[in-house]
Amino acid sequence: MGPQLPCRCGGSAQYHGRHEKTFESVLGPLHLQRAYYHCELCQSGFCPRDRALGLESFSLTPGVLRMTGSAAALVSFEESSGLLHELAMYVFETAYKGAIRPWGKTKKSLGRVHLSKELADDLWLWKQECPGSLPEAFIFPDAKGGFMDTGNYRRRVLHKLAKDLELPKLTFQVIRRTIATLAQKKGTVKDVQGLLRHSRAATTTDVYMQEIPESVQATVNAINAELRVKPEEIHAD
Repeated sequence: MGPQLPCRCGGSAQYHGRHEKTFESVLGPLHLQRAYYHCELCQSGFCPRDRALGLESFSLTPGVLRMTGSAAALVSFEESSGLLHELAMYVFETAYKGAIRPWGKTKKSLGRVHLSKELADDLWLWKQECPGSLPEAFIFPDAKGGFMDTGNYRRRVLHKLAKDLELPKLTFQVIRRTIATLAQKKGTVKDVQGLLRHSRAATTTDVYMQEIPESVQATVNAINAELRVKPEEIHAD
């Protein structure tokens, strides 16, 4: 986009900086900066990107509009609007050995997936620019538009990363166990279980969470300090 663009009135719209607007997406509110153009002839302005994405007259993305309509068919429009803030990304199918199947490894494999605000923003923006922008298209397709082969991704990407970072091994399983271990101090066991989508908390704690030596030492020090408190110090408190 250049310093000026043709306006619908036949005039020439000049670039007037970037304007911020909040859009309500399926993954939550998105705060975006867009190029803004103003036409002196008709005294109106527009953001080309809004037009291209069909968002010029709305603050709701197409996906949210469809969900609002579906929800409104079941409840009132006011109630359906309130449901928007509870919507997130959901997994209904999984890919296994080259085929799509309507089930997962366990019951917890399917369902709601929690995302960080920043990741949700990035995914929504990528969805507008990726080759297949239809709702049923894969977010990260292979060269033919199908789903990625995890084995190929592991060999092409993860193995190279392991070599660059001088790691003995890097697989999806290693990444999941690393996240589980780091999450020990960021939430409860049930939180980590939900993050990893395990059916049983024992799988999370006994298999995925690994011991952190520094954390164990800190626990030992804390217990030692508490046991060494003198009786008179306790009464003084």
